[in-house]
Amino acid sequence: MQVGLLARHFFWRFFDNDLVSPEGDAHQAASLTVAFLTAPGILVSVFFFFKYGNPWLSPPNRLSLALADKLQFISWSMMVMALATIIVWDALALDARDYAILGSLPISRRRLLAGKLVAMASFVGVFALAVNAVPILMFPLAFLASSTLPLTVGVWVMAGHAAACLGAAVFAFLAVLAVRGLLLNLLGARLFARASLPTQFLLALVVVVGCSSLSISALDHAGPRLYLSPPMWFLGVYETITNRGIMATLSPDVYRLYGLVDVWAAPSRLARQVYVEYWPALQHLAAIAAAALAAGALLASALYFIGHFRHASGLRLGASTTPGRRGRLRRAAVQLARGLVVRDPIAQASFFFTLQTLGRSARHRLYMAGYFLVGCVLTYTAVMSLAATRPAAGPGGAAGNALAIQLVLSFFLIAGIRVAFTFPADLRSNWIFRLTAGGEVDVKRYLAGSRRAVAFCVVLPFFIALMPVHAVLWGPRVAALHFTCGFLWALVLVEFLLLGFEKLPFTCSHVPGSANVKVFGALYVAGFLAYSYGFAALERFALASAMGSALLVAGLLVALAGLSVYRRRLLSRRPGFVFDELPDPAVVTLGL
Repeated sequence: MQVGLLARHFFWRFFDNDLVSPEGDAHQAASLTVAFLTAPGILVSVFFFFKYGNPWLSPPNRLSLALADKLQFISWSMMVMALATIIVWDALALDARDYAILGSLPISRRRLLAGKLVAMASFVGVFALAVNAVPILMFPLAFLASSTLPLTVGVWVMAGHAAACLGAAVFAFLAVLAVRGLLLNLLGARLFARASLPTQFLLALVVVVGCSSLSISALDHAGPRLYLSPPMWFLGVYETITNRGIMATLSPDVYRLYGLVDVWAAPSRLARQVYVEYWPALQHLAAIAAAALAAGALLASALYFIGHFRHASGLRLGASTTPGRRGRLRRAAVQLARGLVVRDPIAQASFFFTLQTLGRSARHRLYMAGYFLVGCVLTYTAVMSLAATRPAAGPGGAAGNALAIQLVLSFFLIAGIRVAFTFPADLRSNWIFRLTAGGEVDVKRYLAGSRRAVAFCVVLPFFIALMPVHAVLWGPRVAALHFTCGFLWALVLVEFLLLGFEKLPFTCSHVPGSANVKVFGALYVAGFLAYSYGFAALERFALASAMGSALLVAGLLVALAGLSVYRRRLLSRRPGFVFDELPDPAVVTLGL
């Protein structure tokens, strides 16, 4: 009874996550998450009924064509499970909060651990089934829609689909759990809390890039890269189970499907030959998948239990970190910021408060990392496209798509900060600002500090870090102009996104759903395209001449000045900050 109640409690805590449902209901978040993950499988399965419903599609062609679709299902299952596990990273083990709250109750530690393990198994089962339940039933039916094969063949295809996709999801969960356990045992509880977020970001980047860049053409070159790809392993499982079940039927239609009877034309014969050449590699991949799944289960379990008995009681809460000591370099940076960036004492308060919150709050860093991850994935796609097409360089020596890379990254970096600003660090600690942030002058001065913290301590170092790479690619002149134009354009974005933000960052309560993504989603996408690729095209032409570069820089400075003047006029009407955001009223009147 206790284990069941604990498992239910720990399971819902997986959905009580800052990135999934900030300040919302865990049950609602779980329902929305499951619905979101189920919808793609339904839509894609319906599409496959049209794709494989062609009666003139020969069985060998059908078999070769399905390999890419099966790989997509496996990659999607693995990617979703890995990302979900990365998001709930801090909830995968018992922490200090669990022991502090539940440890005082008459519950043994063995039952606490058993409840956590049952909750983890339920978490994996819910996500794996949400992603794969519909495709397991629908894809085999679509695959055999216009064929005359018996029903038993469809059952074996379903079995192969279930084993491959569910096995891939379980392996992804075990891999992330093993990495977490290895990191905890190597670094200890204190360093683990600090290294968790960078590790989560790198893992998510590797998972998204690795699963989204796979191609079935890798089977043509059965090299080391093929055998190091986990989705390919489970594609071998899919084909091995399906083929062994189908061959067991020994029906004439099955013989024709697999080309054992030569009754097809030349294109079908070629497709049959290609698949037959894939078959040895697929069998080896299936064996690797079975061994990797067993090894992953043993390794993840061993590292998890070792970490639990050695460090669980010392783990800190994932929402906070211990502030470090001020070293000489940090003190010098503080003095430099006070002397050059923010001299006003009130602006200094919000300046350092913003930086301290972004540096110490794992919750807000998680939001920034999530947005920046999207930018990294889009950048990877752009880089691969450039490597494949090799577009001609513009007059300034750089291609337009290459110029957009730093803009794409900076857009999601700034957007992530803007979203993080809306979530409070701790509402109980905003009393100091309630007492001091009064009057229209204070509003301007406080917001000036937060804006400069973003511009000079986040955006500027980001562009400086990219400048050496651009200098190597295009030369110092183009790199300097690209840095100047990109940084000024990013400052325009900062001013624009913070134009209507009249709250002190991290101090106001948050109402979920205030972004209205359904209404303004198209505008957000259009703004992203205009900011990144639109400005990159404009910059490409401006770099062709010194006059064009000067005009572009001058135009950006004028835009910054105009936004600054407009912002001051808006803030002059504000009597003070709002610390308690209220939801929109159910009935909206015209105010007549």
